[in-house]
Amino acid sequence: MPPFEWSDWPAEVRPEFEYLRTAEGEHAVLEENYFVNNVQQAVLRRLSAAELAEIARPYADPGEGRRPTITWPRSVPFGDDRTPTRELLERQAEWMATNPVPKLHFRGVPGALATGRRAAAISKWSNLTEVAVTGLHWTPEDDPHGIGSAVNTWIKEIRG
Repeated sequence: MPPFEWSDWPAEVRPEFEYLRTAEGEHAVLEENYFVNNVQQAVLRRLSAAELAEIARPYADPGEGRRPTITWPRSVPFGDDRTPTRELLERQAEWMATNPVPKLHFRGVPGALATGRRAAAISKWSNLTEVAVTGLHWTPEDDPHGIGSAVNTWIKEIRG
C-alpha cells in the first residue's frame, strides 16, 4: 500500500488517530482497551458477542499486552513523516507496482482506507486482479463469503 496522507483518512477517523498519538490515548488503549473496543466502528455488519470476544481475547489483560494496539496506529506514517514504516511502505508500493507476481486486491465498498489516491495507485499495479467486496476497513469481517469466492475464482484463473 502507498503511504498515507492525512487526507486519505475519512474525516471522522482522523481525530481518533490523532488521539491515539497522545498520552491520554495511550492510557485509554493500555488500560481501557480503547482500540479493540472500537472494532465495531470499522465493520459494517453487527459483530456477534462471540466474535467481539475473540477479537478482544489476546488483549484481555490491561497493560503491556495491549501494546501492539497502540504501537500500530502510532507507526502509520502521515504526511511527511520520515519513519522506517514509511520507507518500507514506499519500497513495497514500488515493488508491487512493477513485479510480475499475481496480486488479488479486495476493494472494500464503500471502503475506508484504500480509496481515492491510494486506490488509484493500487489499480496501476502490474498483474492485478481487483475484486469489490462489501466492507469498510475489516473486509474479512464484513464479507467473508465474497472474499472466499473471489479467492477461489482467482486461483482457478491464475492456474489457467
